Amino acid sequence: MENAWFPEAERCSGAEGLRVLEALGERIWPDEEVKLFVVKEGDPNAFAMPGRRIVVFSGLIDRARSPEMLAGVIAHEMGHVEYRHPMRGLVHQLGLGAVLTLVFGDSSLAGVGQLALVLSYSRDMEREADRRGIELLQHAGIRADGMSRFFEIIKKDVQNSVLSDLPEFLSTHPDLDARIAATRQPETGAPAMSDADWQLVRKICDSK
Repeated sequence: MENAWFPEAERCSGAEGLRVLEALGERIWPDEEVKLFVVKEGDPNAFAMPGRRIVVFSGLIDRARSPEMLAGVIAHEMGHVEYRHPMRGLVHQLGLGAVLTLVFGDSSLAGVGQLALVLSYSRDMEREADRRGIELLQHAGIRADGMSRFFEIIKKDVQNSVLSDLPEFLSTHPDLDARIAATRQPETGAPAMSDADWQLVRKICDSK
């Protein structure tokens, strides 16, 4: 079923980094099993899919300045998973028949870039995912300031024309300034991972 979503060739396979990422996911949401994938894509993007899967683009890892920023984005996507936003978004964009085809195989989508494009959420869904992501980080005892700090980096990139478009998970209203303000948190809590583990995550796609 996993190959119906995106080709295995697109996935990054650094085993040590993937183990660190999976451990981070388990810390953020210990009561649920969510599968994390990393793919070689330059955009600083991530998205959740039906089936409790989260895809992280290598460009997001490259752009994040700390593991807490990555943890913030992952927690946000876990919020989407909990509220079943991926399935609702896909049905809205593609129709139920196309989603069933996508889930059970014979997908017409060429890769994760196209899949990210068809996923879109309402402003209320984005607020829910932001809020739940912060709650998950706080409950895990992990520093929760990384989400807003990553939003700030993306805002500067857009202002400086480094990015022509916002990543999908930031492109829906409420506007970026409002999301930064709503997710701003104190610099308290445990780090998302050690410096050594962060370096393993940053090398997760080196084999590609």
